[in-house]
Amino acid sequence: MEKIFNLELVGVLRNIFDICAVAYVFYFLYSIFENTNTISILKGFIAILIINALSKIAGLKTLEWIFQYVMNNFVLLIVVLFQPEIRKILNRIGQRGIAGIRTYLPREVVKEIIEASLEMSKTNTGALILIEQNVGLKNLLENSVILNSEVSKEVLTSIFYKGNPLHDGAVIISEDKIIAARIMIPSIASDELNGTKVGTRHRAAMYVSDETDAIAIIISEEKGSLSIACNGKFEFDLTEENFIRRINELLGFSKNIIQAKK
Repeated sequence: MEKIFNLELVGVLRNIFDICAVAYVFYFLYSIFENTNTISILKGFIAILIINALSKIAGLKTLEWIFQYVMNNFVLLIVVLFQPEIRKILNRIGQRGIAGIRTYLPREVVKEIIEASLEMSKTNTGALILIEQNVGLKNLLENSVILNSEVSKEVLTSIFYKGNPLHDGAVIISEDKIIAARIMIPSIASDELNGTKVGTRHRAAMYVSDETDAIAIIISEEKGSLSIACNGKFEFDLTEENFIRRINELLGFSKNIIQAKK
């Protein structure tokens, strides 16, 4: 009797562990793709699952057949739609293990980005800096200039210097590299920007922010003002102190890497 009880207890514990493991996997995936265009696709798949179940219950044979076809090719669809994200995540796991799945910028890199932004703001140097997160930005690299250079204040300020042929467009920073410069991004009409007098850099930043989870830093050429676009939202004309604080918050640093000058 005691042996049977022990076997049942082991079975219950195994089921609890199984449920917790599945729940953690779903939470883990959600935390990776939260606030990206990928999460919208995942929600679409969940909607398909629900409709498929309802069609079975209601006996809608044609609808059930259509959605069953989709489900039979589910893995292939996942690989095709999420190929850039899957490749990037597997690459990070190979380089740093599980801890490297989430995007990570070294403190030194963030410090260089902030200092370059503040310096360009003081000299009214227009700039658009895109910091890649979980969603890849390689689709924007067409007709750009590939650099793969180290991130430093000097390199960033020289790229956006008005006499430099690379100063038009944006730069993409991924992990500890400036991947490319002179990236031309389509500007869009956006409800967020309606009624505001902003240039092509701001509208290009909104396009990237709407489509990906990248963090866009915009320095105005007219006023030298600092703005940030992230997850489809703009933060305009930030003070030096607020800019430093927000960049640190968005990149996961609890304490400011550098302090604003009084």
